[in-house]
Amino acid sequence: MSAADGDTAPLQAPDTHHIMKQTVTLMLFLMVAIFLTTIFALFQTQNDLYRNAKQQATQLLTKALDNGQQSIRDHLSDNAAWNEAWENLHQQVNTQWAWDAQNLGESLFTTFGYDGVFVLSADGQTRYSVLSGRLQLVPFEQWLGKNVLAELRREVARNDGRAISRLQLVDDRLTLVAAAWITSEEKSASEGPDDHSLMIFAETLTPAKLAALGEEYVIHDLHRVQADVLRDRPERADMLFPVSGGTVAFAWDKKSPGDILLTWILPLLVLLMIISVLFALVLARKALIKARMNDEKAFLLERSRQALEVSERRFRDIVETTTDWIWEADEEQQL
Repeated sequence: MSAADGDTAPLQAPDTHHIMKQTVTLMLFLMVAIFLTTIFALFQTQNDLYRNAKQQATQLLTKALDNGQQSIRDHLSDNAAWNEAWENLHQQVNTQWAWDAQNLGESLFTTFGYDGVFVLSADGQTRYSVLSGRLQLVPFEQWLGKNVLAELRREVARNDGRAISRLQLVDDRLTLVAAAWITSEEKSASEGPDDHSLMIFAETLTPAKLAALGEEYVIHDLHRVQADVLRDRPERADMLFPVSGGTVAFAWDKKSPGDILLTWILPLLVLLMIISVLFALVLARKALIKARMNDEKAFLLERSRQALEVSERRFRDIVETTTDWIWEADEEQQL
């Protein structure tokens, strides 16, 4: 071997394929990371929208129940603080005035939905009642299913005879109850708290009424669920609402603007991610194949160049060391 051979550096394959593979891997990793981050942000946005929608629905439902109590108190006040009601219902009940003349009759059920209208004497005896728009004498405690008359009287007395209201839970039946003294501007001031007759309006919040109440405040499919079952797992209840006699759990349609994100945008985003990754893999595979071919061609070219360089060095060494003339002829034997 000549000295020129010893000086030739060992052949090394170009590392274009390796560099290309690292670049493609990094790009795929970044692409997947971007898509996963976007999906995570989508879920976070959906959760935020759901929490906001639930909070808004809870506030609206609370306002709806408060407005319902305010409405029944206003109607009761109009009928109880009335001179004619004092004259015809307090000392003795004038059924002709109350029922026949429809001053305290069927219209309270057909127009306002009050299932029970009661007039109680000072000693607590039910003297007049209209149930579901029909005149029939049924004691208030019997209709309600629980004796809360003493509590109502104390609350009305603390409110100076003005109308009070409460949501009363009895045997899984939720009832809106309002009570007030039957008063007259001229004749009621001299009587003591225990001398007043009591007028009571009551409305049972049936599933149909709850649903209608919810629709009025854009709370769809409002209904009650079992509070006893959900007490240990309150996260399943949309709203736990304390009432007289227990706690009521309300639930409603949980659809929110965030549901559109998961229903439509998330599948499209996942599909786009899959297509993008597959397309990137195909392109990366083709690029890696071309890079490998280029590396092989570059390796062979470099090998040929080094072989030619070795040959030229040998030829030069021979020319420089010989004392004779060296003639070179081509294929046509021309010198």
